[in-house]
Amino acid sequence: QMAEGVSVFSRVMTTLAALIIFFLMLCLGAHTSLSSLVTLWQQPSLLGRSLLSTLVLFPVGAAVIGYLVLSGGQPGVGRVALGLGVLAAAPGAPLLSRRAAMAGSNPDVAFSIQVTLALLATVTTPLTLWVLSSLFAPINASADYGIIAKQVLLVQFLPLGLGLAIRQFSGEQAANVGQLLSVIASTLFAVLLVFALGTSIVVLPTIAWRGLVVIPLMVIFGLACGHFLGGQEMAVRSAVATGTNARKARM
Repeated sequence: QMAEGVSVFSRVMTTLAALIIFFLMLCLGAHTSLSSLVTLWQQPSLLGRSLLSTLVLFPVGAAVIGYLVLSGGQPGVGRVALGLGVLAAAPGAPLLSRRAAMAGSNPDVAFSIQVTLALLATVTTPLTLWVLSSLFAPINASADYGIIAKQVLLVQFLPLGLGLAIRQFSGEQAANVGQLLSVIASTLFAVLLVFALGTSIVVLPTIAWRGLVVIPLMVIFGLACGHFLGGQEMAVRSAVATGTNARKARM
């Protein structure tokens, strides 16, 4: 009965999270101009440094940290390190822009990073899996390009495109529509945080101490990479750092 209850709770959480993320991305699109999409692309140096931080340094660093910290634990540490590296290389989370806003980041840079990582995901995630599996765990592993593309399309681009269309065609009512969507998204986001906190209280005690050590080390390393490569402006450095750390585990 307990297992059945956990399964039901998991399905409810998955459905709720999907609904919330859809509204958040819809709201983001309704508040964002098309020019924000290419903010990062108009600065080749910042684009290169951002991709170096998010797609190279962070995945490799996460795998190395996991390998070193967990090497004294259970066997199969190479596979665990591989999993951490692939997680670190997964496409940026749909909530990246909101988290960046909470950190005082440049919203245009954060949004452009999010879109860029999503566009590159179908190539970078399988490539990272192949490279890291060669380094840490020589196993027969692969990623389905179609599944990744479907996830990125449904979770990010579909609601984002609808939000941009609403902004484009609502004319004088754009501000009112955007405000309404923002209220709905913020309310749902608060609900998601409550559920996430409840889940964390249950899950955290079951994680071995080595796993609890790995998590903050990965976060600190990701923040350091983003701040170091983000340039001189603090808001931009914060956006790159947030983009480096924000990952969508389901990918």
